[in-house]
Amino acid sequence: MVVEASLSDIPAVTAKEAAGLLGVSRARVSQLCKAGHLESWTVGRTRMVSLESVRLRLAEERRAGRPRAGQSKARGDGEVSGARRRTSPGKAVAC
Repeated sequence: MVVEASLSDIPAVTAKEAAGLLGVSRARVSQLCKAGHLESWTVGRTRMVSLESVRLRLAEERRAGRPRAGQSKARGDGEVSGARRRTSPGKAVAC
């Protein structure tokens, strides 16, 4: 049995439409696609996002705001060694 399928057979919306459905910006949709949270591909210069991945993202229970420092994926422990923050122009304070 041979089954032929193409990306045009997958129900999809443009990144702009996905942003509207998700209530986020087009830039955020691009970030979600690059992070693998949304399935996407390009057709010419248009980014298409699978409608199923948008539906799954909407169904996820998410909390508003940034993740807590302990939930950081970058280093795993939530801390950045040698970090400095600016308190005023030209003055840095060790954290």
